[in-house]
Amino acid sequence: MTMMTRVDPFAEMMSLRDAVNQLLEESFVSPFRLLQPTNIVPVDVYETDEAFIVKAFMPGLTPDQLNISIEQNLVTIRGEPKTDQPEGLRPIRVETQLGPFTRQIALPMEIDAEHVQAELDNGVLTLTLPKLPEAKPRKIQIKAVA
Repeated sequence: MTMMTRVDPFAEMMSLRDAVNQLLEESFVSPFRLLQPTNIVPVDVYETDEAFIVKAFMPGLTPDQLNISIEQNLVTIRGEPKTDQPEGLRPIRVETQLGPFTRQIALPMEIDAEHVQAELDNGVLTLTLPKLPEAKPRKIQIKAVA
């Protein structure tokens, strides 16, 4: 029996900003970058009425190896994992990501940088980024005129 699967053409769409960023990052290749593994930190971004939640996956890192900065609506995560090369062993295949990394996430509105919370648990960095009060959607009451 043949199974049919429905193809969703929008499943792998990315925002225009992400596409342009990716295009620019891939356009400028230095010879040294080809020799080093690229450090890509996968992130998930969620939104509630009150805040944005960012989950960044970085196993093996400790809080002292991370630096988080916020400027308006741009969140920057920098890190430098430290790996110990075992003595007396010759690497045959190394897939671990070495060296410093930077990941920037542009949010659709400014956040309240004074009340940001960051938590690192089992290799998952969770950032809670509250929205500024003036940026939150408000319900407008309509008064009936008699």
